[in-house]
Amino acid sequence: MNEQGSKGKEGIEEERRSEGTDDNEDMITIEELNELLKHVKNRKSCGLDNLPMELWIFGGNELKIYLLELFNQIIDKNQMQQEFETGIMINLHKKGAKIKCEN
Repeated sequence: MNEQGSKGKEGIEEERRSEGTDDNEDMITIEELNELLKHVKNRKSCGLDNLPMELWIFGGNELKIYLLELFNQIIDKNQMQQEFETGIMINLHKKGAKIKCEN
């Protein structure tokens, strides 16, 4: 049985996260970041930082390089800041009685 079969997908992912990475193959390239930014949706609500997605998309190369360094630092250290793990959920009323949560 191969290594993946004996540990399972979750075990391999956990092992990968627990190890620091010294090789560059796990690092994100500027080309990969640009490709990702082509597919994100505009006009979405901001996160806790109040920065709209359009800022990251149209912010220019200097901002993209900063973002790339941040992502690669997270990958290299296998550690994310607590602020990145926090989100806000807001219920938006669309139809029906406002008093019912399922509306």
